[in-house]
Amino acid sequence: MKRILIGTILSALIAGSCLAVKKENEKQPILQPQLPTAAHLLQSISRDLQDPKYRQDILPSNFSYLVQLLDYGVKTDQNREYAQNVFSLFSKLLKGSEYVNSYVFSGLVEQMAGLLKHYFSGYKLESSSQLILANDLDMLERLQQTVTSIVYTKFAQDFTSCKTNPEKFLNDLAQRIVTATAQEVSMEQLRQIVIRFLEVGLAKLVWSPRDEEKSWDLVKKISHDLASLMEYNIIDDLNDVDELFWTLVHRYRYFLELHSTDMSVAFYQKLKTDIRQQKLLLFNLEEQESFLQTKAACLLNTVLAQEAKKRAYDMPRAAQLS
Repeated sequence: MKRILIGTILSALIAGSCLAVKKENEKQPILQPQLPTAAHLLQSISRDLQDPKYRQDILPSNFSYLVQLLDYGVKTDQNREYAQNVFSLFSKLLKGSEYVNSYVFSGLVEQMAGLLKHYFSGYKLESSSQLILANDLDMLERLQQTVTSIVYTKFAQDFTSCKTNPEKFLNDLAQRIVTATAQEVSMEQLRQIVIRFLEVGLAKLVWSPRDEEKSWDLVKKISHDLASLMEYNIIDDLNDVDELFWTLVHRYRYFLELHSTDMSVAFYQKLKTDIRQQKLLLFNLEEQESFLQTKAACLLNTVLAQEAKKRAYDMPRAAQLS
């Protein structure tokens, strides 16, 4: 399956290169894929992505190929299937990685809105003045609104055709509804692939225990950037954001448990203050299951337990010094 995806992506890149050359020189009768950046990207990707060392040693701390492919898709106006193939490919690769650098992953999440928002923008109906943009609706509600708009517009503008040639009228109407449905479905497919990729990455995050406050700042930043994806309809369900937040919280809890004695008591005290007093987006999102312990309470319990371990660890050394 990986080879199929790589082949699909590379074919799209080649096609984009040919198209770019043709636009630059319309008199040239032969299409020549000579874009230097695209050619270099083709060679690097085809060689590196199939090397096991890439997913083990490079990908965890370097998402440059993913960003380049998505950026190329934006510049060459690729369709959603292209973006789906890119994320599907890198999800498979990332599953083979033992960890993900939190600093690098944070930078990737920050860029995702700019790289993906055009895939989730509203789509035009009969004219440029009609645009379906309903980020606060779920897929079925958006689809219902779209179909209603298509049917109303068709009858309002072409009712005469309905009376003179009803079969043609209905066939045309059905085709427009199918097209709108296909766009909504492809949007949802891409959305779910992106969410799965984020889940895989979040579940493998690692931080440096030497950067105590920086690690916590990254957690807050990642949660903010994840939530911002809802502004562009990239994520359209609070349940999905909630799931991602839980993955982030549990991964950070694991980090604290792993490095409990490497952190300072002052850092644990700051964490407790932030969790209890600051109105963090990570905790302000209403819990989707009221019977579960909240994210704030869950993380706070871990902080208290690890702080106790740290204080116990420091006691013998303090006694020796005294």
